[in-house]
Amino acid sequence: MPASDRASARNARRFNIAFAAFLAMGIGMLLAAVAVLEQAERLPPPPFTATTCIDNKFEFLHDSNLERVNFIAVGSSVTLHNVDLSVIAQRFPHLRPINAAPCHLYVDQTKFLVEFLLEGMPDVQTVLTVFSPRDFQNCNVADTEFFDRTLAGWYVFDKHYPWLVYLRAIGTAPFVSAVLAANRATPEWDEFGTMPMRARQQVELPAYLDPRCFAALRELEHGLAARNVRLLVVTFPPMPGWGQERDHRFIDEWNRGLRATLREPTTQLIDGARVGLREDDFADPLHLLWPSPTRFTSYIAEQLAVADS
Repeated sequence: MPASDRASARNARRFNIAFAAFLAMGIGMLLAAVAVLEQAERLPPPPFTATTCIDNKFEFLHDSNLERVNFIAVGSSVTLHNVDLSVIAQRFPHLRPINAAPCHLYVDQTKFLVEFLLEGMPDVQTVLTVFSPRDFQNCNVADTEFFDRTLAGWYVFDKHYPWLVYLRAIGTAPFVSAVLAANRATPEWDEFGTMPMRARQQVELPAYLDPRCFAALRELEHGLAARNVRLLVVTFPPMPGWGQERDHRFIDEWNRGLRATLREPTTQLIDGARVGLREDDFADPLHLLWPSPTRFTSYIAEQLAVADS
């Protein structure tokens, strides 16, 4: 080999070694930064979505024993805050329930999350979701797949430390903002993953129903039926004393859409309005104040028992 070629080869090796060392040093520094933030309790939950209430739920699932879970609640905050799964566990001792609902999801995103969860929890026999018209507001296909299923499965089901998730996010504007705003107080989950709502707030229902959301619900129902998994759809009750005549017509339209969409004989549609809740049971038109979810879930359990009898 000519001397010039040998020199070029040596230079290439030196460059590769230097580059590898620089890369390793950079990764090491990033991991050290993650460790420092964790020690200082300034490390946000693994930023799968950069939405804290969603990422917090992934963290809860990571920390939970998901073996033999056979009953899951999934959906938006309407499911996160409004079901008391201790009622289900007590009424049906053979069920091992968990509330996997985060927040802010629309129906298509709920479908995406359910499919992900069933991949890692093969014993699930029943999926419960509580819907309000807000869940049907905007099912934009560009936003449906709202997290990386491979990375989330590695974290939630395989129970690995989410270093890769942090490495991808550290230094980005959302991550820096989350660090600056970090409050690592443990979210107020109950043992099943429900987050009690304890204060009233202002929330408005949408004025539009997206037909794509009903199509996504039909696909969810069809996919669950193909897996022999039962779907329980519970409608969140209208808040007494709230809304105008137009709003009630809007809710009636939504209920008709649900009845027209759900076709599988194994699906159970439960009318939450029959619970008979009072206005002071509500935090807002989408959420119940604790402990009203206990009464709400007791009605769901009764309807489930009737269907099983």
